[in-house]
Amino acid sequence: MLYAKIYRLFKWQERLEAKSPMNDWLGEAYDQLCDAIKELPHGSGIDYDWEYSVDKQGRLVLENAYTVYDEYGGRVGALPFKLIVKPSFDECGFDITIRGRFAGKNECYRDYLYDLFNNVD
Repeated sequence: MLYAKIYRLFKWQERLEAKSPMNDWLGEAYDQLCDAIKELPHGSGIDYDWEYSVDKQGRLVLENAYTVYDEYGGRVGALPFKLIVKPSFDECGFDITIRGRFAGKNECYRDYLYDLFNNVD
C-alpha cells in the first residue's frame, strides 16, 4: 500500500539523517520518497505540492490544498487540508482522517477527498 511505502521511506530517511547528514544513502532515500509522494493523487483540484511529516504520535501527515471553483469554472481559492494516516488492524491496514475547514458549503469537498484517498492502493 502506498501509505505504508511513504511511511517506511520517510522513517528510513529520518534514521539516515540521524546517523549522519552526509550518509551516502540519504540521496537514494530522498529520491525514493519523492517518487512515492508523486504517486499520491494530483490534479482534479489537488493542484499543489505535497508536504509530509510524521507527528509526535507516529502518524504520517500529508498536507496539500484543494482548489475550489465557482459554478462558472472560475477559481475561488484553495482549501488547505491534512491527510493523517495511522496504522490499523482492519483489512486495508490504515485509517485516514482528513482535517481542514470543511464546515457548511465546503463539506462536499471533504467527502470527495475521503472517497479519493480511501481508494489509494
